[in-house]
Amino acid sequence: MPTLTQSSRGIFLPQYKTIAKNQSPSVIKVLDVETVTTIPEKTGTPLKFRKAIIIGCASILIIITAIVAFLLLKKNSSSSSTTTCQNGGALLSNGSCACNNYTTGTYCQTPLCLVAGFFSTTCLNGGTCTYSTSTSTSICSCVSSLWTGGGFNNTFYGHENDVLNASCATGQSLTVAACFYGINSATPGCGGSTVSANCFSMDVTSTCVALCNPNYCYYTIDNANFGDTCFGLVKTFWMYFTCS
Repeated sequence: MPTLTQSSRGIFLPQYKTIAKNQSPSVIKVLDVETVTTIPEKTGTPLKFRKAIIIGCASILIIITAIVAFLLLKKNSSSSSTTTCQNGGALLSNGSCACNNYTTGTYCQTPLCLVAGFFSTTCLNGGTCTYSTSTSTSICSCVSSLWTGGGFNNTFYGHENDVLNASCATGQSLTVAACFYGINSATPGCGGSTVSANCFSMDVTSTCVALCNPNYCYYTIDNANFGDTCFGLVKTFWMYFTCS
């Protein structure tokens, strides 16, 4: 067994006895703790460095968000600027079109005609629904002579709640020849001769004469003036008149 001897630096070193020549020496390595290289402790990421990383990521996120918002705004602006509403439709702030009662579709491109008391994109018996910019309404153009205006030189056609505004040239007098309010084969819906079971007498000529004067006719086409001749249906109106 070796004996321990304290050195001048306070380190205990083993001392061995002399080994005889016929003995194999054991290899013993003595380490001096003061000569051993110290391995530094692993330290965490400095706080300033971590803050810099967080700020950098946040900045990148803000930039990406701003770019996406800009592209979306540009797309919406481009869409709004290229949208063209037709047939009197009004362009809204979101790029869509607001249509009147006589048109439908994304751009108000499809006319709506009053046929048998209901608005429809198609007319009966092969008629064509056409929008009129002068009256801001739609009317059926019939392929036959189902509705010719009765042979009078002037005809006003409208729908329930429209405003009638008819007059003759200066120096001429207006004379009402016939007036109808309701659903009838004479309407520009190009329908047949069937009269709706919901309708009463639709000849309102006497009322039109009372509402007009020799110079012009101006009044609202509604139930207040003519009565509800076809209950529950949107009615058409037409007035035949002459100018002389």
